[in-house]
Amino acid sequence: MRAASVCLPLILVCTNELAAQDRRHRLAPVDALLSLGAVGVYAVPHVFSINQHPSSCGPCDRQAVPWLDRWAIAEPRDAMDAASTALVLLLAAAETIDLAPSGPAHYGEIGYLAESAAWALGATELIKAAVARKRPVLYTADASVARNDLDAQRSWPSGHAAVAAALAAGYWLVPRERPTPAWRRWAVLGAATAVSALRVAAGRHFPSDVAGGAALGVVSGVTVRAIRF
Repeated sequence: MRAASVCLPLILVCTNELAAQDRRHRLAPVDALLSLGAVGVYAVPHVFSINQHPSSCGPCDRQAVPWLDRWAIAEPRDAMDAASTALVLLLAAAETIDLAPSGPAHYGEIGYLAESAAWALGATELIKAAVARKRPVLYTADASVARNDLDAQRSWPSGHAAVAAALAAGYWLVPRERPTPAWRRWAVLGAATAVSALRVAAGRHFPSDVAGGAALGVVSGVTVRAIRF
């Protein structure tokens, strides 16, 4: 009887704690607020027309590019560009499929991954506009055509790399009821790294662009988790 009087309160406390944890991993109003915030940040450079003007040169001086990035100057390669986008979408889909079988108890985690990616994308959009770094194409023979494209001055940081890194970092941070096979986590990290490599190979970014984007994505994943949970 004495044992029961001791164990029962412990069981109740544990049950309440598990229920609270279950609620934290479900979708909540904070998810809507985080999503709206990310959309707002993304819209800022468009609403306020930040640095929306043609490039001042085309082609531009290659010597103005730091030596670490200069080797990556190349004309755009559409196939690799499309492959990098497809890989980001595949990464997001794979993580969703992996978490969805856990049911409503983990829908909040799926929402968290989406919010991390959204904030990474929104932040890169704002920073790109503020920095207005020229893409590699503006240092090639195609610059005469590309110089009038606003996107040609949106090189740093890489949005693809940021979103992929946010998804990868978020996936590593998601708690599991059962241990996740290690290969899944490493596969996610490998996919995020491949996205960055493809962005450079596609002639869309410099190495420092994808490095900056990846760092921003990790920060987004960690920060959104701290706010959300």
